[in-house]
Amino acid sequence: MTTNGSLINSKNAKEIAQLVDDIRISIEGSKQVHNNVRGENSFQKAVNGAFLLRKYSSKLSLQMVVSKKSYTSMKNLIDLAQKIGIFQVIYQPFQSTLLSKRKELVKDFLIREEKELERLAREIEETINYAREEKIKIFFQYY
Repeated sequence: MTTNGSLINSKNAKEIAQLVDDIRISIEGSKQVHNNVRGENSFQKAVNGAFLLRKYSSKLSLQMVVSKKSYTSMKNLIDLAQKIGIFQVIYQPFQSTLLSKRKELVKDFLIREEKELERLAREIEETINYAREEKIKIFFQYY
């Protein structure tokens, strides 16, 4: 199950954890980036949901869509995972096909310029090394 965590509360967290084997909380990196992408106060709701689910499940991951807006905060997710007690982070590349009805948004999310692609490559390498140091499993998942 993938969720933004906003509707997770103390009443439903235990039941969700018991019913679902694999829970992923979508967080777009830093608080600033996440709120910019997902809306005001959405970061805190997602984090609160993750903490509540973590009480009842060890099969919890953080998940981030890597986009033009978020790629510079990939390491933030590793720090957040540690605070919550999560040992797995999943990164997914932004896919323009998911916004087929909102083509005007693609330019805000898709990484196309060579300099940005080079910086993304450095960020990925740094994130991999940082995750090793912090003993957090990371996955890059493509659909």
